[in-house]
Amino acid sequence: MAISFHLQHLVLESSYEFTPQIAYLLGRWRQHRMKMPSLSHIIARFRDLNLRTKFLVALGIPALLVTLVAVIVIPTINQLIIQYDLTFKVEGRLSNLAEQIRYYDAVLTDSVRSYVMNPADNSSYVRYNEYAVALDGVIAEARSLVTERNSEDLQFFEDIDRVNQELIAIERNLMAEPSIAIADSVNHGLR
Repeated sequence: MAISFHLQHLVLESSYEFTPQIAYLLGRWRQHRMKMPSLSHIIARFRDLNLRTKFLVALGIPALLVTLVAVIVIPTINQLIIQYDLTFKVEGRLSNLAEQIRYYDAVLTDSVRSYVMNPADNSSYVRYNEYAVALDGVIAEARSLVTERNSEDLQFFEDIDRVNQELIAIERNLMAEPSIAIADSVNHGLR
């Protein structure tokens, strides 16, 4: 339709000359338009078909559309399911790791407290060293999982790691010189 208006405008209402190129384009457009069947022509042709052909056309077109939609939609849905499953597993694992971090932190604090109160009890010292290594591993795993995700989660676990390293330094100093007075001052932030 736009081509028709444009060509008619060039030919009839403008100062352009009626060149052979314009005549050729206008003729090609008219031929193309004549070849295109109208809706009434399509309906008349459909009425002329036998019952079997009408049935095949009536079922074939929807089947073709359903197949086309399935070819496009199913892979997209499959990708979304895979992405959701991966995200769900990563979020679940991060939640589990956060719980482990809380647990290990409580065990480490309790071990230092026990050792400071009774330096002769070596089991608290051994437990502290075992759980400190485990906590470092959990924090490293959490950082590796969030590296691919967003920077906010990564910054959170990096802060936890930094604070953990500071606490380990304080706790190792307390375990090197077990003193309830020093532990009390550290606990209240005086040292």
